[in-house]
Amino acid sequence: MKTNYWAKLEPNTCYHIYNRAVGNDNLFLKNEHYLYFLGRWEEYIVPYFSTYAYCLMPNHFHFLAKAKPLTPDILALIGKIPSQKAAAFLRGEVDTNTFYTSQFKAMFNSYSGGFNKEQDRHGSLFQAKFKRIIIRDEVHFIDKLQYIHHNVIHHGFGIHYDDWPFSSYGIYIEQQPHWLAMAPVLQLFQNEQDPLGIKNFVASHEAYRMNFRGDVGF
Repeated sequence: MKTNYWAKLEPNTCYHIYNRAVGNDNLFLKNEHYLYFLGRWEEYIVPYFSTYAYCLMPNHFHFLAKAKPLTPDILALIGKIPSQKAAAFLRGEVDTNTFYTSQFKAMFNSYSGGFNKEQDRHGSLFQAKFKRIIIRDEVHFIDKLQYIHHNVIHHGFGIHYDDWPFSSYGIYIEQQPHWLAMAPVLQLFQNEQDPLGIKNFVASHEAYRMNFRGDVGF
């Protein structure tokens, strides 16, 4: 089956979302850049997407996220967005994909604006079309969860999954309050021997690391 890398963004649908810098540029040059990007994600995307995993590498990023149901509360939030696309969506003039992609574009523009100003840089920073692949089922979900965290090891930024601070793996281990939607993920790893799911979460990642033979792309 041919993969659709630009699937429509729709409510109640989970995606592997990723993008990279143009050319040979990097998206992040120092720790503050990674944190600023995550802050942009929290502001522009988290209200509308449950985020299950992420990994930020110097020249690209990966997220595992599901578009939330369009509840009255979320529609009220959309009504507060000062953008033509949000207003057009609420009037029924554009579809959810158009609204969601406008939010991602706003996020990328917000980050790029700050980055370019600091670096005295001009022009596009991200590739024009970010990729988003629909997650088919639970098996696919767990595979992409591990795949995203494995970028740290695959690209040589650590020998353990928690060696890199700009991955969601460490947040699961630390279990600190965070906008990351951890509970639905850990439920997949819970059993009588591991009621919290943390031990099985770690063990499944170690099994993935030992058996990994593929290529995580970027």
